[in-house]
Amino acid sequence: MKRRTYLRLLPATAVAGAAGCSSSGDEPDEGDDTDADTDTDTETATTESASTTEPTATPEESLDAAAAALNEASEGIGTQSDAFGEDGESFDESGIRQSITTANDHLDAAEEADLSEDQQADVEDMRNVAAYFSLLTDTMLQLDRGFNEVDVAQSYVDTERFDDGIESLDDARSAFRDASDDLSDAEDAFEALDEGSFERIDGTTYAEVEDSMQMARQLVDMMDPFLTGYREFVRGYERFTVATTALDEERYQTAADEYDTASVRFGDAESAFTDAEEFAPADMQSSVISLTCYAAALADASEHFAEAARALEEGDDQTANEEAEAGQEAASRCDSSPAALAMPAL
Repeated sequence: MKRRTYLRLLPATAVAGAAGCSSSGDEPDEGDDTDADTDTDTETATTESASTTEPTATPEESLDAAAAALNEASEGIGTQSDAFGEDGESFDESGIRQSITTANDHLDAAEEADLSEDQQADVEDMRNVAAYFSLLTDTMLQLDRGFNEVDVAQSYVDTERFDDGIESLDDARSAFRDASDDLSDAEDAFEALDEGSFERIDGTTYAEVEDSMQMARQLVDMMDPFLTGYREFVRGYERFTVATTALDEERYQTAADEYDTASVRFGDAESAFTDAEEFAPADMQSSVISLTCYAAALADASEHFAEAARALEEGDDQTANEEAEAGQEAASRCDSSPAALAMPAL
């Protein structure tokens, strides 16, 4: 959704006050109650004025104000989604929740009056929209938690704290599963809506919301196999690193075993990334395909490096060099590599 600035259409609140003063600070003469009577009369008149002039919103005004508040909630979701993850920004629910509460308060006020059939239908539509926005916000909060955990995991992997990285990835997967549950509730709420539900909410259409729901579902469904694949990729990365260190230290059998394990892990990552491709939104699909390619390339490369290590164990330098070259070629066969591993030099 495009970002816009909306004025909040809240009922005006009349604030009245009376202040008495005199030209001097002298006490009034005993028995002289002229000023007191005047003050009392003024206060009474002001109170009566406030009670008769304070505006009372009509049902139609309350409905318009509720629609404006829901419009704010919609824009808040859009704005927070646009800024999602930029410069460490998290999804801020506070303004959205307040707008939803405000909308429901206006709907409560509208229902205190006698409503026409059309007005009652509008109230029900907007309550359903408010419920949907609330559930969608729940979903976004879980997505926020999940992506934050992925960022933490990547930081751990970058510093080779692999176990901590795996734990964060498990937390991320849990968050995305919670997001999937919340999104299912939001989808159920959306089913209660029809194309007329958004007529009073300027800037929001049923078709736009439906498209957003579909994209959210694609993202959520993609993340479980994607994180499964990334978890296996990290495990493969860890074993590959251990293997290369063992190779450098001439512990060839250990290196071969670790490369074999890495190959299996990378193969499992490839399989999971392939599953994720099915659900990936269009703007993310190429990135997932690249990871699938890279995981498969590293699985093959690890097999070649394992054979090179075994050849070195047997003193067969020629075979070791041939397998190492094949491993290097396999690892670099994808157009772009999302990560870089330290390749063994033989």
